[in-house]
Amino acid sequence: MVSDRKKVSAPQQKRNAAETRNRLLQAARRLFATANYVSVGIREIGAEAGVNPALISRYFGSKRNLFLEVASILNDEGNAALPDVSPLERTNLAMSGILSEGAQSAWVTDFRITALSALDPHVSDVMTDTYDKVREQIMAILPGEHTATRADLILAQLMGAALVVNLLRGENSPKIDLEFMKQFYARQMAELFGESPNN
Repeated sequence: MVSDRKKVSAPQQKRNAAETRNRLLQAARRLFATANYVSVGIREIGAEAGVNPALISRYFGSKRNLFLEVASILNDEGNAALPDVSPLERTNLAMSGILSEGAQSAWVTDFRITALSALDPHVSDVMTDTYDKVREQIMAILPGEHTATRADLILAQLMGAALVVNLLRGENSPKIDLEFMKQFYARQMAELFGESPNN
């Protein structure tokens, strides 16, 4: 009887472990989007996830390893929400989401994590490695020459829009024309992708 119970409960334990691990990961992602790496404590992450903070050590080994996992999934949520269309269309849709959805955009959350922790000496190397991988992914879909430079320019457009439009504006900031910005960025992206804006 005991062995039967163990067999029945093992899948449930695995599900619970996976759920707890994911709750910690998502809680850390939310908190690292509000403060830099060194300012976010293990207890705070555990409280946000609704679990014992000691489980961070069990599932990730350390706060740095947890941050490494958060960094590894940057852009995943935003990419998963995009339709299977051409790289240029996907980039324009990502930009549209950044401009229209504000803080609700997964891209804005990820760029906040980047902005807050890129200069933190504890994890600046993690952010550099993460964006080296992102650059390589962008370079792989760009035709022609200067792919590394164009990849950085594409990242600069996306991150710049996320920071300036969503993070550096307050109630008293002047009103901007988001449709004009979308059209402007679409022309810029088309040039960087080596395509006509009318394609």
